[in-house]
Amino acid sequence: MILWILGISTVCLYLCFVLMSSSLMRSALVLVTGFVMLGSLVVIIDNDNNHLGMRKVETTTERQVYTASPSKQLPLMLYKNIGTSGKHKVYIYKSNPKAKATHTKADFAVNNQIKQVSGTTASVQKQVTTWRYRNSFYKLLFSNKNQGKFEKETNVIKVPKTWYVLSTTQAQKLAKRAKALTKMSPADKAKQKMVVEKQVMAARKKNPKMSAQEQASLVQKITDQMKQQAVKKLIDEVK
Repeated sequence: MILWILGISTVCLYLCFVLMSSSLMRSALVLVTGFVMLGSLVVIIDNDNNHLGMRKVETTTERQVYTASPSKQLPLMLYKNIGTSGKHKVYIYKSNPKAKATHTKADFAVNNQIKQVSGTTASVQKQVTTWRYRNSFYKLLFSNKNQGKFEKETNVIKVPKTWYVLSTTQAQKLAKRAKALTKMSPADKAKQKMVVEKQVMAARKKNPKMSAQEQASLVQKITDQMKQQAVKKLIDEVK
């Protein structure tokens, strides 16, 4: 509606100058139409620059996300830097285990925060701030222009303590080193076997009645712990 007011007042101002002869009426109409025209311009500029007639509205949502890591045994929250300063990042994850990887919005007005949580479930809590008109009068006045205009976004990325947060570059280095780790030399295999046997013997001394099933379970547990330690060492090296 404000554009109609601007257009009509501009036309009226022009007609007053062109069609009317000098008189008190002409001066009054020129003053009124000129004031309306300039006032309309000021209001339009103020709406564009300072969001006249609008207020900030915050909308918060939270959804579960899944690791984009190809390995289920090694859950990662990946990120990629935006620009060269290292201050802005996009975080990469999946909305469901079978979906393609997606990421947080790539925008300098988006602030991402990592928060470690207990449990095994990761989630993204998104708080989006937009501009909305205060009432129907302003909405009608500006023809709903700029309604829902994006202001900022804050993402709190809640990551289980069992996950690792790595850049895509670090993840690539980790994948190469982990691949080399799977190709253990005979000497390393013998060393690992000796460590396992030593811990099993110590456990059997404490519990001489340990069954074969309990012993197999213990061997698996010790082996998994050794793998986790090896992976943690690799991650510390690539960071």
